[in-house]
Amino acid sequence: PLSAPLVLKTFKNNFGKTPYEIFDEFNANSVNAASIGQVHLAMKNGKKLAVKIQYPGVANSISSDLALVKPIAIRMFNLQGKDSDKYFKEVEDKLIEETNYILELKQSQEVVDACQKIDNLVFPNYYPEYSSDKIITMDWMTGIHLSEFTNSKPNQEISNNVGQALWDFYMYQV
Repeated sequence: PLSAPLVLKTFKNNFGKTPYEIFDEFNANSVNAASIGQVHLAMKNGKKLAVKIQYPGVANSISSDLALVKPIAIRMFNLQGKDSDKYFKEVEDKLIEETNYILELKQSQEVVDACQKIDNLVFPNYYPEYSSDKIITMDWMTGIHLSEFTNSKPNQEISNNVGQALWDFYMYQV
């Protein structure tokens, strides 16, 4: 995990300010992990926010990590031919794209806007003014995992509503 000084440095590098200057409250200790970063809890104007901060060096390490894995993968999966370079390049491009928080912010906002008409779904609001290429800020969302929901033995009407919302969301994406 990122130490508190590194969190502060990331904010300084991205906004020229500390998170304490940006938010009304900010927890410098992470409260959750994300795939390539960690999540911090913040408050701004009475709103509870999730602030996702990317681990430093993630984007830079992708190419070198793939260069190390490539010979092993070629042997392990018997990848032969000139097209293997093209496939590895596509994997590299997609992994690097995952580190682009500006793109993630844009795509997340597009999903939220596009799915407004689907009943029984709630998405976080995103805050571009508190986001950068290494930090994304969104509403803090609380809930339970789907497996916890099903284990709680909900009544049939609630189960139907959740199932329909999941189906509608899936089909809308198709």
